[in-house]
Amino acid sequence: MYLECHVVVRAPHLTTDAKHDIFDLATEFGFWGSKLTHDDSNEERAGDVILTTRGQSEPEIREKLLRLIPTARGCGYNVSRYKIEQTVMDSNIKDELALGIGRT
Repeated sequence: MYLECHVVVRAPHLTTDAKHDIFDLATEFGFWGSKLTHDDSNEERAGDVILTTRGQSEPEIREKLLRLIPTARGCGYNVSRYKIEQTVMDSNIKDELALGIGRT
């Protein structure tokens, strides 16, 4: 098992006076990012960026959050949420259900 952390950066992040690209900034702190595309069920979230990282311990993840979020805010980004989840099963690590899903 491992922990996964998500940070939500609200759109319109690209129209801020941000000092750094959010994806470059995320990489500096051990996160990777993905941009949400248009979703009819939640149009207001289209364009949000989700930053993700993984770790083995809560203190490790907390340290990453405590470095990333103040820096992102200081660069002009609107961070609206963070959360830490425990991943019990992940087919990218091991296809425990033998469904042929995961990294090859």
